[in-house]
Amino acid sequence: MNSKATRLTKKIIISLIGNFFMGLGVYAFFTSTMGSDPISVFYDGIHVFFDISYGEAANYVNIVGLLLAITFARKYFYIGTLINALTIGQFINLAERIYGSLITVEPAFPMKLILVLLGVLLLGFGIALTISVNLGPSFADCLVLRTQEITKKDYGIIRMLFDGVYVAIGFLLGGVIHLGTVVAVVLLGPVIQKLTEMVKKSILEPLKIDYNIKG
Repeated sequence: MNSKATRLTKKIIISLIGNFFMGLGVYAFFTSTMGSDPISVFYDGIHVFFDISYGEAANYVNIVGLLLAITFARKYFYIGTLINALTIGQFINLAERIYGSLITVEPAFPMKLILVLLGVLLLGFGIALTISVNLGPSFADCLVLRTQEITKKDYGIIRMLFDGVYVAIGFLLGGVIHLGTVVAVVLLGPVIQKLTEMVKKSILEPLKIDYNIKG
């Protein structure tokens, strides 16, 4: 196997592991019943409104988002976008079974806070892994980047607008907005930044994976 194929294989494996941790993080928020990050509030709203599992809701949202990314933001679309869209729902369903076997009663408030912080760490680590391998962003970031390119506005502003839309629609459909949502908004960005640096230095460099190369 040539070096390019080896590097891509390693990156795909790391991306899958990243999506697994993202699933664990998303469902930690859900188990806490104290709200979650913006896109997960959207998942929650779909889950409640259509009375389907949380993982199924994520699957449907990501499949639609994938089609939108291919249609309107193709230049940002890459294999990592596809991996995220097709696996995150499955990993959330797996996380549901894991948490369900470990937490069998309604958690007390201190445990809920622990689950929120655990959600931030697990989700942040998963996102850091997927970002670091440079295989393409999630459909949500594809759309944000394309909108930024069209409007010439700051990335942060566009991201906030998209997050606002996800939260608003999710809330209207029955999704939970609570302390966990605020914690996610405040902490997730810095956590992702720090963990991304750690992943590059402590995981990718020892594995001799050049994270500056796409694919």
